[in-house]
Amino acid sequence: MKKIIKPLIEKFPRLAFILRYIRDIKYINHEAKITPHGFKLIGNQQMQMGSFEPHETKLIKKILPKVNTVINVGANIGYYSCLSLKYEKKSLLLSQSN
Repeated sequence: MKKIIKPLIEKFPRLAFILRYIRDIKYINHEAKITPHGFKLIGNQQMQMGSFEPHETKLIKKILPKVNTVINVGANIGYYSCLSLKYEKKSLLLSQSN
């Protein structure tokens, strides 16, 4: 069902924005939880439990000791930025200019 509805909603950017806002507003009053990776996070349950994108997370954790800086492209809530900061890596945010 989600695979059908999400592409349809994304065709209407304002509707998609409103629905994401409603989804995200429920997290505002929650307390940050410490993830198994050692950083606090307010986010979806998979991120908080450490089961979010397990293959990608494993890859990032393998690469982090080999780099000095991580570029955050702002694609989500900052899960990988938090992970990189836990490894004491500099995180640069690329922002979109209007």
